[in-house]
Amino acid sequence: MGNCRRHQIATDIHAPVKPQTPAGFAKLIYPPKSLCIAFLLVLTLLCAGNVRSSAVPTHALSIAELTKRSDVIVLGTVIFIASDWNVNRTAIETRIDLKVEETFKGTVGQGKVSFHQLGGIVGKTASSVGEAASFEEGEKVAVFLFENNRDRLQLVGFFQGKFAVERRADGLMAVRRIPGVSKPLDQFPLDNFKLQVQEAIT
Repeated sequence: MGNCRRHQIATDIHAPVKPQTPAGFAKLIYPPKSLCIAFLLVLTLLCAGNVRSSAVPTHALSIAELTKRSDVIVLGTVIFIASDWNVNRTAIETRIDLKVEETFKGTVGQGKVSFHQLGGIVGKTASSVGEAASFEEGEKVAVFLFENNRDRLQLVGFFQGKFAVERRADGLMAVRRIPGVSKPLDQFPLDNFKLQVQEAIT
């Protein structure tokens, strides 16, 4: 009987011990990782002072919605891209200059418009924002822009405010893509795209 008891005790010593919540303490429940990432992204954007509430979309924005939210809408070619630290050196921002070919809404000076977005590369430091649009010099684009709290223009709805103009076998298309996804989110013949913008303005 004594041997059996000693064997039982040895078995209990090596058995896994389930942590117990001390009395008076609530069990912590951690939010999903995706929720934490989304919260940190929004917090970063708000702290950078570039965002107003209407600029953060919760769904895919139609051309009519983009037009309504925009202060400036233009079609043009990217002629300059440069990244630098903001004044407080808390975030990297990228400036994009367009040579304007057509203005649908708002005014631009001397046939050129400049706008900014978070993210970029300065020296050996790189910063990226998941929903930021990508641009290349020489690229032809249509952009929907609004004036942020720092009196600078930026894209409405992040990547949603950029349509790349691409040549296809059946003509020019205005194409919108989610960053990192090759398949277009949506696309329209360029003439139809312009017509939708003009109808939304009127």
